[in-house]
Amino acid sequence: KAIESEPRWAVIWVLRANAKLKLGQIDDALIDCEEAISLEPRLATAWSTSGRAKKAKGDLRGALADFDEALQLDPKTSDMWVN
Repeated sequence: KAIESEPRWAVIWVLRANAKLKLGQIDDALIDCEEAISLEPRLATAWSTSGRAKKAKGDLRGALADFDEALQLDPKTSDMWVN
C-alpha cells in the first residue's frame, strides 16, 4: 500500500525488493530495484539490493557491477562489504 500512496519514493521500492528477496522472488526484486534506481540513481541501497538479487540469481558480474556502483555512491555502507 505504501507504493500506491508514494510511488515516486525510491526507498519504498528498495524495501519491497528486500522483502521479495527474502521470499525468494528474485526476478520481482530486480524489477523493484530497477524502479528505485530509475527514481533515484544515487541511492546506494538500491544498487546494493540489486547486487544481492543478481548474486542470488547467479549473475556474479552484474552483482559485482552493482556493488561497485553502491560503493562509489556510499563507501561507508557496510552491506556492500559483506556481499
